Amino acid sequence: MVTGKIKNKTKWEINGAWNSSDFFTETIKRGIRWEGTSPSGVKIEGFLNKKGTRAFPKYEGGN
Repeated sequence: MVTGKIKNKTKWEINGAWNSSDFFTETIKRGIRWEGTSPSGVKIEGFLNKKGTRAFPKYEGGN
């Protein structure tokens, strides 16, 4: 179960990525893909379409 504190932190990180200086969008077949960096430095990628929005951390490491 996700607690309120964790849920609020997640929203804060996603909103921070949306408002980051490196934020960008790209129109794709399924809607709009977006990417930005959260206040704590995590790259976040998301998708926005008629069904809503999804966001998740973007893995950029090796194996």
